[in-house]
Amino acid sequence: MPDELGFSVDVETDGAVRVIRLAGELDLATAPQFRAAFPDAIQETTVIVDMARLSYMGSSGVGELVLARKRSIDEGWTFKVRGVSGLVANVLRITGVDKVLAIEPEGGRGAPRSVAIRPHGSSTRTCFPPRGGAL
Repeated sequence: MPDELGFSVDVETDGAVRVIRLAGELDLATAPQFRAAFPDAIQETTVIVDMARLSYMGSSGVGELVLARKRSIDEGWTFKVRGVSGLVANVLRITGVDKVLAIEPEGGRGAPRSVAIRPHGSSTRTCFPPRGGAL
């Protein structure tokens, strides 16, 4: 349930996957709550941030996503986002951050908009299919 700032973070761990569900507005005031969902030592191999209920994201939220992505590369876990739409999708597109994040389509089904970037030493790179095309 969103707090007095209109934001909530719910964390669920299922084996090797940590799902962080965001709701409300991710901005300068609420970014520390999002950051707190990432403990000092991530035990899971995959972290997914579900943004389906996120209504707004400011530059502080974008910065937190970029920091999480960098940390995932440095520490060797996979970082993905899903449920990106509306204003939040526009913010990611305008800032260019959508080109460096692994964004799953709605519901987590079908081809992703980009392929996850793997940790150092991997030959995997980000691949962007043509609009409406498949990988």
